[in-house]
Amino acid sequence: MAAGAAFLAVCSLVACWYLVRNRRPSTHLVLCGVVATGLFMLFLVSNRQNVYIGSDKSVDFEAFWKQVTAQEQEDLKRQSGQEFIVGAGTIVTSAHHQRYYWGRRYLTQVAVRPIPKQIWPTKYEDIGMGWMTRAPGSSGFSRSEWYAACGFVPQLGSAVGMVADLFLEFSYGSFIFCYAVGRLYSFAWYRWLTRGHFWSLIYFAMIALSAHLAAQSMIAWIYRVLILIVPAWVLWRFVLGQSNRRRAARRVQPRWSEQADDLALPVRQALQPDRQPEQVQRGLR
Repeated sequence: MAAGAAFLAVCSLVACWYLVRNRRPSTHLVLCGVVATGLFMLFLVSNRQNVYIGSDKSVDFEAFWKQVTAQEQEDLKRQSGQEFIVGAGTIVTSAHHQRYYWGRRYLTQVAVRPIPKQIWPTKYEDIGMGWMTRAPGSSGFSRSEWYAACGFVPQLGSAVGMVADLFLEFSYGSFIFCYAVGRLYSFAWYRWLTRGHFWSLIYFAMIALSAHLAAQSMIAWIYRVLILIVPAWVLWRFVLGQSNRRRAARRVQPRWSEQADDLALPVRQALQPDRQPEQVQRGLR
């Protein structure tokens, strides 16, 4: 819990810093920030019993180093509920058994899971995903398969993070989807910077939901995107959009254009040569 709160706090502070200043961090700064934030979260996890308000205990740097390197197998077993350990174990186990879902797990979560059990009682078994109810959190691997691949079984309720979750789904094709997520955030950022209005809502919602990519899984992020952004888009498009169009139809020409024309008249008159009275009289004749 402390690590998750730390990640949300750091991301919120850094994101607000750059949003207020309309700036974009460099790639090197982002990479250094991700590494520093990860180490800080591992430090909090390894010292969660020592670091709190009113604590008189000293910081255990040896536990922090073991958390980073996972030197001992017994420590690995005790840490089988940590996101980094479970995510790495998921990648190793999936690659060891060459088992990937190729989108079936995501489709099940998005399209099949919302169907009530009263309508379709055996929905998971019928599509070959019965392990989601029998052994949730196992990623579809048995205990023997986990032990054969990485030597431990994840604790119930453990999160794997976006990278391991995508690898379990698409193997090394997960790099393409990671790039697609980054491009999606880049597109939302550009639209917020150039258009604003509805895209401001979209971008701030995506920033708030980015914590689920690192702390939970890709499907957790997809769920919340569908819950927050899709209804917001419908409301903005079909409710607020109509009133905005009616307002735009009654809009008159801005006054500044008339002022610009008035200011331009003396300039055009000044460019004409002065005409003498004799020339004016000749023109009248």
